[in-house]
Amino acid sequence: MTRRIWHAEGWTIGQWQFYEIDGRQLTESYAGRKLFGFTAASDEATADQCGEWYNTLEHAMAAAIAEKYTGARGSGGTGVGTAADWFMRMIGADQLVAADNGRTALGEVLSATEKHNGPIYRRASAMEDELERRGLVLARQNHA
Repeated sequence: MTRRIWHAEGWTIGQWQFYEIDGRQLTESYAGRKLFGFTAASDEATADQCGEWYNTLEHAMAAAIAEKYTGARGSGGTGVGTAADWFMRMIGADQLVAADNGRTALGEVLSATEKHNGPIYRRASAMEDELERRGLVLARQNHA
C-alpha cells in the first residue's frame, strides 16, 4: 500500500487530530477550498488517514464527537454521518455560503428590488427573495 503524505495544518484536541488541507490535494475541482478532517490522535497520525473531509472545522469536530458515541459511518449509511450531519443541518451550520463579493452582491440586490419601493417590509421581503435566488442567505452571527 502506497502512503501519501499531504501538506496539512494540524491540531491535536483531546483524543483527535484535526487537519486543514487545500482541496486541490483531493482533486483539482476542490482547488482553493479549505477542507477539514480528523483522525484519532497518535504519533503516527497523518492527514491522508482521514476518512472524510468537511467544509468547516466545526463539522469535522461534530463528526468526531458523533463517531465517538455512535460509531464510524458504515457502508449502510448509519452511524456518524447520520448524527453529525443531522446536527449540522438542525442548527443551520451548512446553510451559510460565502458571498464572492458581499458589497457587489448587495448593490445588485438593491438594484434588482428597486421596483418594490414602498413599505419597508415589502422591500425587505423582495431583498430576501432575491438573495435566496442567488443562493445567498441572511445570517446572524452569535457571539459569546
